[in-house]
Amino acid sequence: MARLLIPHGKFCRLWPLAQAAFTVTEDLLLSYHWSTQTITFTNPWGQTDLDTPSYMWGGDGAFIVVFQEQRLFGGKVVAAESPRRFDYPAMALSQDFMLMENPELQGKLVYSFHSRSSVMYDTESQFLAADPAVAEAVKTHLRQLGKLVE
Repeated sequence: MARLLIPHGKFCRLWPLAQAAFTVTEDLLLSYHWSTQTITFTNPWGQTDLDTPSYMWGGDGAFIVVFQEQRLFGGKVVAAESPRRFDYPAMALSQDFMLMENPELQGKLVYSFHSRSSVMYDTESQFLAADPAVAEAVKTHLRQLGKLVE
């Protein structure tokens, strides 16, 4: 099972997985665009990002990507317009979502993963897990679920 865990707090390296404030399960996951490393999932809090807790968009949250109960990578949830730079992965609401030009995005959240943060993040094309075999296993799993967009 693949999961994205959102601990409520700033540090995700030591966070017990069972205590995540929010978990994106396979049921909530709608799609994963591999070429842009963008995840789309159902927003359980409402119709827009403003309905979500601030740790999901305001730059004070953390995340952990888990596959088969193993932590693959973690980092900081950052505000999309944040000019700050970090030495660890970042997860930010995607530009398409922020512009909200697509009415089909209502009730969904769309995040992009980035190996480093910067203003209006460039698209990432590589899965951030260090082991290519693990990245391929995640890709295969998402494909089997019918949620991989290649």
